[in-house]
Amino acid sequence: MSDAEVLGEIASVLSTQYLLEKQLRLRGILYLRDITEPRMTGSDITTFDLFSKLVGKKAFPYVVFVTTKWGLLDKRHQAVGDEREMELKEDFWKEMIMEGKGSYVTRFMDTKDSAEGIISQLVGDDSPVILKIQHELIDEDLELGNTSAGAVLVGMVEDRLGATTRKIGRCRDRLENETNTTKQASTLLEIRKEEKVRKQAQADRAQLKRKVGSDMKSKIKNMGTWQETLRTACSVLGVVISIVLPVTGTSCTIM
Repeated sequence: MSDAEVLGEIASVLSTQYLLEKQLRLRGILYLRDITEPRMTGSDITTFDLFSKLVGKKAFPYVVFVTTKWGLLDKRHQAVGDEREMELKEDFWKEMIMEGKGSYVTRFMDTKDSAEGIISQLVGDDSPVILKIQHELIDEDLELGNTSAGAVLVGMVEDRLGATTRKIGRCRDRLENETNTTKQASTLLEIRKEEKVRKQAQADRAQLKRKVGSDMKSKIKNMGTWQETLRTACSVLGVVISIVLPVTGTSCTIM
């Protein structure tokens, strides 16, 4: 799935929960990071930027950063894990941790007690949790690409669409003047490859044009009683929803 498609799925889930908040309470978000993975890359940082904008500053206190797989580190590599965690705290997660009463960081130690301790940090607070993207999609009725999170992807999608369209044009110009059959075949393959990229970029553009909030309002309205709506929502969302983001070693669990 592309980043825009993943964001669209997340937006649908969060819109549904917000519309059914009396039946499906949002208690917080667990952001999981595999401590055995090396330092964050450029794509990791972009995805984290999207995540922070999806949550919004008001909801930062309801995010728990959880470093995982500590049990895979032997004594020799424990210090490496400590350094990676410190780097995450001081560099990449700093804004969300330090922003007033912000997010906090904990470790999952591969035990039941550790898991229960992490969950208790969320369920112990009965305050309503509203994420920025929920307010933007439902209350402001924005297109996905006009939300703070969606805006991160709009420029990337347009750049990719423009670049691949120009490349297809150059390949076709080259093909018209090419007489070597081997080179013609190679150019045709290149065109087909770029056409797939362009098709995905066009699909991503359409995804970002969606009014996800309005779509979910209509679906829920047409479902009948709230009991039927709740049963349908739970069959789609479960009670705990796990969405794996397209970042190595990172996942986001919404509770």
